[in-house]
Amino acid sequence: MAHVRRSLLGALGLAAHFGGGAAADGAVAVGSTGNVVKHGIAFGMVVNEPKEKAAALALARCRTFKAREAAEQCKVMATFSRQCFAVAYDPQPGTPGAGWGVGKDQIDANLKAMQMCEATAGPGRGRFCQVESGGCDTSN
Repeated sequence: MAHVRRSLLGALGLAAHFGGGAAADGAVAVGSTGNVVKHGIAFGMVVNEPKEKAAALALARCRTFKAREAAEQCKVMATFSRQCFAVAYDPQPGTPGAGWGVGKDQIDANLKAMQMCEATAGPGRGRFCQVESGGCDTSN
């Protein structure tokens, strides 16, 4: 599971460095088999790209995760304009807590990601969830 976490952090780090265009949006793609403990989870996030490109890039980045079973299940979960995204997870390897959110600002996105993470973490692990990445679509 540690390699999944490292892959997640690497891909998340890319999210903050996307080029802007005249009209830009963002997208979040997520891949999961439904068993995060066994297969991990995959994420791909993009901001400041045209909507179709943002969706395609988020999906492509999601599919590069080393958690192959999860990466094979990647789907674009949200596209957005002038909003923010966040990803949260429980950093303890072998735990199911993971979540994402899109909101009107970074605080709102963080809150949504944390709520999803806490809900999936299960009893006793929700308090360990933490936001690991976030970004806002600011070009339009």
